[in-house]
Amino acid sequence: MRIGIHVGPVVGGILGETRPRYFVWGKNTSIAEALESSCPPGQVLVSDGVARLIVTASGGVDFDNPSTLIVEGSEVQAKQLRRVGGRSVASSTVVSGVIL
Repeated sequence: MRIGIHVGPVVGGILGETRPRYFVWGKNTSIAEALESSCPPGQVLVSDGVARLIVTASGGVDFDNPSTLIVEGSEVQAKQLRRVGGRSVASSTVVSGVIL
């Protein structure tokens, strides 16, 4: 499993008549998708904005391997989430996008 997390405004709506589905799209969705596809298996890759939010909200969070991705012509700073509260992300259980 690979997870990419980014924060920002998106546009959402229901598309289709016979099989309606809810979709979310926009540049921030593309950034999250690029983070996920660039992430090593079993890891979590977050944008710099998400990393700042996580550090502000809680202590004991470690990041590794800062990198730069090019998404839709813009540079996105990314960091690999390594530890949350002293536990390795790779060995943690992920349920509904929340690391336990």
